[in-house]
Amino acid sequence: AKGCATVGRAAAAPVFASASVGEGDVDHIWGLCVSARGSDTAASRSEDELSSAEFAAALHLAAAKVGDLLPGGLPLSMPGSLALYVFEAEEAAEAAEAAEAAEATAQLRHDAAQRMARAASFASQASVSSHEEEKEGGEGSVPPDMKPEEALALIEELTAAGEEVPERLWNIAEQGEDGDDRDDLDVDIDDEGGDYGAATAPAAVELPPISEAEQRAYDGLFSSAAKGCATV
Repeated sequence: AKGCATVGRAAAAPVFASASVGEGDVDHIWGLCVSARGSDTAASRSEDELSSAEFAAALHLAAAKVGDLLPGGLPLSMPGSLALYVFEAEEAAEAAEAAEAAEATAQLRHDAAQRMARAASFASQASVSSHEEEKEGGEGSVPPDMKPEEALALIEELTAAGEEVPERLWNIAEQGEDGDDRDDLDVDIDDEGGDYGAATAPAAVELPPISEAEQRAYDGLFSSAAKGCATV
């Protein structure tokens, strides 16, 4: 995902101040967002930070307070409609990240399979031609114009596939890397892959759902407040 995943309390303060939301109300609204989190989110996200969905819910509550839509004052718990909005928005974001991760993982597996197939094919050809190579002094399946860096890349593929590296490849690779011996060659075997990954209180009051126009406005305010934070 690109951009900032969360916005901190200090960075968000000017947004609430510009809307004439008092510090006490900000504390209350922020607390509602934090208390509405599920256990997994609560364990992984700081109480000093809100996600973009939580921030939108906070701004919606603040707007309702300033606009006199809450005659009884701010609720004691997150309104059900906003809690559901946050839950569904974060579920959708997690699903999108999981799909992106799954696609990346599939590509890594595909690339690894291709490397292993290529290495296995080369090893098979090298095995068949090894006798003729020794007898005739020929190049076997190693191209005569192979460069040291190309030999080194193929050595990496063969090693990753658990195949034996032909002596001819080592000889070519040793011509590069400033004439290093094979033990000193920078053979990089990547272990690709990784782990990818993954609310609410009863309603005290209900508010109108967040409209598309409001969503755009809240997203813009989130981006503005989170400007300059580290990307994730």
